[in-house]
Amino acid sequence: AICKVKARDIHDLSPEKDELFVVSDAIQDPGNTGTIIRVCDGAGIRAFISLKGSANPFNPKVVRASAGSVFNMDIVLAEREDFLEWCGGHKIPILITAPEADRTIFEFDLESSGALVFGNETQGVSNEIRQEAACSLRIPIFGRAESLNVASTAAITIYDFVRKRRETEIRRD
Repeated sequence: AICKVKARDIHDLSPEKDELFVVSDAIQDPGNTGTIIRVCDGAGIRAFISLKGSANPFNPKVVRASAGSVFNMDIVLAEREDFLEWCGGHKIPILITAPEADRTIFEFDLESSGALVFGNETQGVSNEIRQEAACSLRIPIFGRAESLNVASTAAITIYDFVRKRRETEIRRD
C-alpha cells in the first residue's frame, strides 16, 4: 500500500501537562527504531522525536518493525539544536540513559513532563544532549550480561516511567 505521511516540526509540538516524549539521538538500526516506536505506541506516548542522524522513521524497515505504530503517533524530525531550544523554551527536562549513570530508573520519579533520550547503539547519547541533560539514568544489570541493547533499554525504561505515572494517578483518585 502507498500512503502519504508527514513528519511534524518540533516547533509545532505543544507539550501537554506531565507528558513524556521519547527521543532517538542517532539510533541507526531500523529494527531498533521501529521497535521503540511500537513500544511508545503501546505505552501511550503521543510523540516520537527523531534527531538528525537517526534512522528515518518512515523507512520501510522501521515501519515494518513498528508493526504500523509509526502511523498512530506524531513523528517529529528535528535537529539537535532545535530540540534543545524546544526543551528549554517549554521547560522540559532532558533525561538520558547511560550504562555509567549513578542513578537507576527505579530510583527516579518524573513528576512533570520530560524528554527521554536514547542514544546511538555504539556511542550512546551525543555530547550536545549529554551536556544539557537534567539527569542520567541506567538500568541495573543483575545477571552476567554486560549491557542491554537500545530497544530493550527503551522498552524497560518507558514502561517503568508509565507504570509509576499510573500508580501515582491511582493514588490521587
